[in-house]
Amino acid sequence: MQAVDGLSTKQAIQTLEMRAKIVVFGVPLVISGTEFKVANPNFEDIIWDIIQCVKKIEI
Repeated sequence: MQAVDGLSTKQAIQTLEMRAKIVVFGVPLVISGTEFKVANPNFEDIIWDIIQCVKKIEI
């Protein structure tokens, strides 16, 4: 199974529940002058929430 873009975090986690072997999350970036920045400053918190959800899935 492969899905590219357009999935919410919840939908991506559900693909694991449907027996997907892997889910890859990208980081939305913005270009500001000469540097790339994370589009959402709370990205680290979002990743930790994803990790906690994945840990709850029985494989």
